[in-house]
Amino acid sequence: MKNKVFFILILCFVCSVSMAQESKWDYPVKPGSQEWAQLITQDMKVQACQIPVEILQKISSEDLVALCLSYPLFINTTVFPTFQKGMDDLRNDFNGINELFRRAESSKLLSAKYQ
Repeated sequence: MKNKVFFILILCFVCSVSMAQESKWDYPVKPGSQEWAQLITQDMKVQACQIPVEILQKISSEDLVALCLSYPLFINTTVFPTFQKGMDDLRNDFNGINELFRRAESSKLLSAKYQ
């Protein structure tokens, strides 16, 4: 199940390169901004991209899918020697993806985005 979700997630991301942000919440710091340029380390960037817990508790699954697909550091998953290692790193770094995988409807919603 998790491998299927991982595969669908990466496929959705690749197929939605310029996906519009559909969620009511948005990442406060994004690549290309002055604030982003001030984040010197990868850890600082990872921390800046976390979804606040109070948002994760209230956000709809549809909005969470949109946020996960527009995660500013998602591209980092491609620098690892295997797809699985990239996805493991994503799960270690991003609280949004972990919340998405906890939700039963995540596979269905990601499949719908792909279609």
